[in-house]
Amino acid sequence: MVASRACSIFPWLYILLAFAQAAPSYEWKGCENLGKCQLNGYDTPPLVILSFDGFAREYLDRKIVKSLDYLAECGAKAERVFPSFPSKTFPNHYTMVTGLYPESHGIVDNSVFDLQLSSELEKMRTKKGNPYYGGEPIWSVYKRLTGRPAHCFFWIGCPHNNTGYKPDVTLDYNQSLSLDSRIETLLGWLRLPKETRPGLITAYLHQPDDAGHNQKSPKDVDDALVMVDEYMDKLFTAFHKENLLECINLVIVSDHGMQPLNRSVDISGHVKEDGLIVVKGVVTRIHINDT
Repeated sequence: MVASRACSIFPWLYILLAFAQAAPSYEWKGCENLGKCQLNGYDTPPLVILSFDGFAREYLDRKIVKSLDYLAECGAKAERVFPSFPSKTFPNHYTMVTGLYPESHGIVDNSVFDLQLSSELEKMRTKKGNPYYGGEPIWSVYKRLTGRPAHCFFWIGCPHNNTGYKPDVTLDYNQSLSLDSRIETLLGWLRLPKETRPGLITAYLHQPDDAGHNQKSPKDVDDALVMVDEYMDKLFTAFHKENLLECINLVIVSDHGMQPLNRSVDISGHVKEDGLIVVKGVVTRIHINDT
């Protein structure tokens, strides 16, 4: 198995400002109708933030996810963006929605040990992680300033944050939920009447991170990238057929990249773990548990 870790850059960020037009394979691509929304009630375009976990910058060079290339033709593209440290899933997803470094918002790793809050190592995906989430995330700021709905589709922190306003809809994380179901859910939200339609949607997809961490060969990642491209093509085709692409603002991001590792250290042969809490992984931490 090839172990991988998060590298030191956000791999990419694309911003698409409402577009669409037909094409043979990716029928939604094209810039002819950029900014020309034909639907009533979309004077202020909803903002959809979509994250693909662990999408490394070099994945773009494989030319598999063609949807991103087509998006770049009609929107804006950042060559790379540096993440916060540590470049891991939970800290960086919460940094993206708060604008704070992990040291300030409290999610300093996927699992956190803080004796002021718990005598155990707590996983940030569980309810026990609730007290760790600080700062005011974007959905709270949006609701506070506009009074309009905000919906959350698996984004990290949505069910946990204790400050400010919570999203009007927060879906419980379900990694096995089909791509078609995910697309239909997003479509359903954007079809809602103006009064109840979310003006902000934050959505998360776990690939290609899973493939990157567990790959046995580069093909495993390539297969995941094919799935990502299929998902994007299906989603944008559905948006296109309902004339929604011209009526929304879309931001696509990732939290970290991947770097192959050729060496690992098993600390159990060097450190007696009695009385210690050891957080293993690419950013190993050792805490003294003096409780």
